[in-house]
Amino acid sequence: MELPPIMKRLLGRNAAPAEQVEKPMPAAPVVPPAAPAARKPAPPRRPPAALKLRGLEDARGAIYALILAGTDAARRPAGLKFVAEQESLPIAGHTKNLFKIAAQLAPAERLPYIDSCFTRLRTMPPEASDKFLRIVRVLIDADQRYTLPEFTLNILLQSRLGRSAPAGATAKLSRQEVIPEMRLLLSLMARAGTDDGDEAARNLSRLMFQLTGKPAEIAPASELNINGLTAALDRMRQAPAMVRETIVQTLAECVTLDGKVKPMEGELLAAIAARLGLPVPALDFSKLSRMES
Repeated sequence: MELPPIMKRLLGRNAAPAEQVEKPMPAAPVVPPAAPAARKPAPPRRPPAALKLRGLEDARGAIYALILAGTDAARRPAGLKFVAEQESLPIAGHTKNLFKIAAQLAPAERLPYIDSCFTRLRTMPPEASDKFLRIVRVLIDADQRYTLPEFTLNILLQSRLGRSAPAGATAKLSRQEVIPEMRLLLSLMARAGTDDGDEAARNLSRLMFQLTGKPAEIAPASELNINGLTAALDRMRQAPAMVRETIVQTLAECVTLDGKVKPMEGELLAAIAARLGLPVPALDFSKLSRMES
């Protein structure tokens, strides 16, 4: 199912205001500006204080609530009824009680919220995990649209709780054979990092030059749909570990190019790394000037 106009959901304004430069007093000596301090990534945020999960039922309800918070309001009662029928009335009650917290999450709080649920969800036996993932897919599809936050949530859940073969288990694709998939995933991350299309295109081209020795054109927004992105990740899973590590490291570099990390960039990086069977790399802000030339 293809995304609605992805950039309306994906991109946020992050242009920094121009610096104000004061003229020195006539009699004062000119002092060269101090070298800027190296940027460091912000420490990880804790989940919302109100999110207190007492057990596995709370954790399942918290995920269902997060999905329903992004669902068309007219379809939420049917979603709650479906949870009651497929799970139980108590879990539907947990979902309803946790909805307010899920609906009021700031973008930067989504990933800590999801991670706190995983600490409980990973205790489920395989059969219960399979049933939970089926319910998640039905709830996501309930309003017949599939947003980028729903995509990252589903990828994280499938990667951490699903029973698919590990990435690289049947590695049979060379680096050269997955270049189109690298371009697609990097295009998504480049567009997530800036609302300036020209800047996104430059970043993509330079990073692809690093990977292949050739510049490349950024994928248009119309190519960044759920089916295409899911297929790209599944194909990348068939590449050797070194190739998968290279693309994840390059995606992490794309995140740091402007010295800021948007919540959706961090969530995308976590989801892609999980799907490719890799840890999320540390973000390195020491090369900011390299892309300015």
